Amino acid sequence: MKYMRKNSFVVCLVISAILLTSSFAMPVLAAENTGIETSSVTRSVPGYYKCTGSDVNIRSGPGTQYTIVGTLNYGTKVYVYSISNGWAKISLGGIYRYVSADYLREL
Repeated sequence: MKYMRKNSFVVCLVISAILLTSSFAMPVLAAENTGIETSSVTRSVPGYYKCTGSDVNIRSGPGTQYTIVGTLNYGTKVYVYSISNGWAKISLGGIYRYVSADYLREL
């Protein structure tokens, strides 16, 4: 009976160690094997950009569900404060507005 209890304890200890170490290793393995970036999706890229599309919508927020408040013409130079989830934060009349970063190229 003592032998069974000791064996059960050792088995539980080994399983616990495996589970504990695998939970820490999973994000690293996922990033290494799939090329997924595990850092924040927001990156600061302040600087001037040129609009590469014509009549690109300027929106009140970072997404297509936000109101269109204007448009950018091809070649218009804008200052970008940051890019997050594909949306560039710009200033229009002293108010932050958003443009799809797909239509901007850094100068």
